[in-house]
Amino acid sequence: LIRSMRLNRARDLLENSNLPVSEVAFQVGYLEPTNFSRSFKNEFGISPSQLRSEQIPAFLLSQNDQAFVV
Repeated sequence: LIRSMRLNRARDLLENSNLPVSEVAFQVGYLEPTNFSRSFKNEFGISPSQLRSEQIPAFLLSQNDQAFVV
């Protein structure tokens, strides 16, 4: 339960901040970024860096726009 909460917080940080993945790992209590990345991928099926690279930056979207990923 606690692990899941930490990883959900990490996902939120990755989606809504520009913090490096290693800093996100430290902020949610992981001492080793590699352990964090492994746990994150097991939980969400995608690595933290993949999540970050596949995101559409919020500033590209407005309330009236729709984003289409090709």
